[in-house]
Amino acid sequence: MFLDNIKDEIRKHSVISFDIFDTLLLRPYVKPTDLFLHIEKSEKIPFFCYLRQDAEKNARMHHKELEDISLDMIYDEIDEKYKHLKQTEMDWEEMVLRANPEIKHVYEYAQKQGKKIVIASDMYLPTDFIRKILHKNGYKNWNKLYVSAELGKTKCSGHMYQQIIEDFSNIKPKDILHIGDNKHSDFKKAKRMGIEAIHYPMLIKQYLKQDKRAYSLLNQKNNALSVSVLLGLLAYQWQQIRCDIKPKNDYWSNIGYNYAGPLSYGYARFIEKEALKNDLDNIFFIARDGWLLQKVFKSFNNRIKNSYVYAPRILNLICRLDYNRKDKHQAKAIIDNFSKTNDKIKKLADESILENNEQIHTFIQKYIDLFKTEANRFFDNYKKYLTTKTSEADKIGLVDTITCEFSSQKLIQSSLKNTLKGIYWGILTSPIQGMFETTTFTKSEATTQTNREVFTANWNFIEFLITSPEYPIKNISSDGKPIYDKNPSENEILRSTIYPKIADSAIDFANEVNAFFHGKDIFFDASDLITWINLFVDYPTSQDIRQMSKINHPIDSNHSVFVPLFCCRISFKDFISQPKKMLKVIKKSLWKTKKQAFLINLLHPISFHMRGLKKIKLVLLPRLTKQYFVMGITFSEKWFYKIIIGNDRK
Repeated sequence: MFLDNIKDEIRKHSVISFDIFDTLLLRPYVKPTDLFLHIEKSEKIPFFCYLRQDAEKNARMHHKELEDISLDMIYDEIDEKYKHLKQTEMDWEEMVLRANPEIKHVYEYAQKQGKKIVIASDMYLPTDFIRKILHKNGYKNWNKLYVSAELGKTKCSGHMYQQIIEDFSNIKPKDILHIGDNKHSDFKKAKRMGIEAIHYPMLIKQYLKQDKRAYSLLNQKNNALSVSVLLGLLAYQWQQIRCDIKPKNDYWSNIGYNYAGPLSYGYARFIEKEALKNDLDNIFFIARDGWLLQKVFKSFNNRIKNSYVYAPRILNLICRLDYNRKDKHQAKAIIDNFSKTNDKIKKLADESILENNEQIHTFIQKYIDLFKTEANRFFDNYKKYLTTKTSEADKIGLVDTITCEFSSQKLIQSSLKNTLKGIYWGILTSPIQGMFETTTFTKSEATTQTNREVFTANWNFIEFLITSPEYPIKNISSDGKPIYDKNPSENEILRSTIYPKIADSAIDFANEVNAFFHGKDIFFDASDLITWINLFVDYPTSQDIRQMSKINHPIDSNHSVFVPLFCCRISFKDFISQPKKMLKVIKKSLWKTKKQAFLINLLHPISFHMRGLKKIKLVLLPRLTKQYFVMGITFSEKWFYKIIIGNDRK
């Protein structure tokens, strides 16, 4: 921690001087000017960010005789219709600025050591306003506050340091220690004036240096406000944990804060916008994907009525007998469920051969009256359950993640007379999607699950992040209560144990957003969130691989078929006993352990591609995750000769 390394320096000096912005105080943005962009979007003032920056540039040009300008001078340069935003800007600064936990420790340590405290800033904001913000964030009892807009002298020129030296004339310049983030004005210039200085890198730079995925996100989305806010919040969280203000999170809590939190918050904000735009009276958050979404939604919205509603695919199957005859798992799920509640169906099923799609479909159709009677009984219970969630006049929004068959929307729409609008993350290409009123967060209503710009590099991971700790729902009782799976699999038990940590931290993220921005939107864009998730999928750490190897994900409506979420654990015994099967499992896994990766590369050391004499490519160790070496001669896209070591598709 910074304090541990600086204690000796503080003890050696009589005066400790602190920079303010990005040192004593932090904004939750990558760049300070992103505050203006946030105001532009939140206050719905087109081009304010550009106009505000342009006004500052003009003010500096028109007051070249001054070392620094004031906020009043900046707003003198702006059009009359924007002048009222001067107060808005100060209100936003007051709202988002927070004490830097690390530097606050240093500040308090210096005070305890009886040192004189100086605060010095090159800043256009009024001195009284800065004094107010410092007090609000716990910085008190300093000896001198220097603000360039009022003083007319800057650290950048060195004249502010000269003023400090004069004001503390009984102390030698070398006995003054200045701490700040700007390499030139806070470090080099202070040194030139004879003052000792310590360069304190901006928090966001420290955070990006240690988090490669965050660094990559910024490189890909450099001008996105949502990315700036996300990284600012994650950096602040990282700083609080480093300073022991927040307890160190375990792996699953980190996943919740860093990924489930932003994902659910961004999607929940979209849901709110759609509800307001379409005058929705009630929002149905569909179980299980809606459990966390509803909690996050409630963290910032208490105006729109909302309910957590059970409408799993299995209920649509058993209430409406709405199954795909080509999908063996769907039809079999109906028979399995009805066999548990109807002895006659169980007896008939036990006496029949039900191995393939056609046999199962024929069985259901042969005894369709028996199935319909049982289905109607379940459906009546379900309709009664739904009537407790809404009134007949409500216009309802139905929230789910991905759909293709619209099973939840069909089930609820056939149960109620209300107007219903589906709100989805995305929709798989479907011949029936035109039959329903829908909207999507990802702005793509016709796509396939291979589209990683909508469904991410691993959609199952999204379903793992946005879910609930509940076991699978098998039915709804006559009194409207969910009937859970009484014999959940080990996979479900493990997920239910882990997920509360993910959910709690995701809600912590939402609460942190609300604390920073007082309920104002932070404009998370779906494409930015998808890029963030894809970076997690594409660049796993060894800890990710180790922890995620425990998790398997259900892929059928009955929650009976599971696949590895990212990677799998395979014992040496399993591999020796079933080498072909285990090798196939490893190949299909998105992530591989070092041993698994070595094995795959050992078995596939060379790949050779040739299209006539124009395209020849020799690839050594093509199953590596990265590309390490390329050598070749390229004449055009259609004519080249290459030798590659590593993945030739990266």
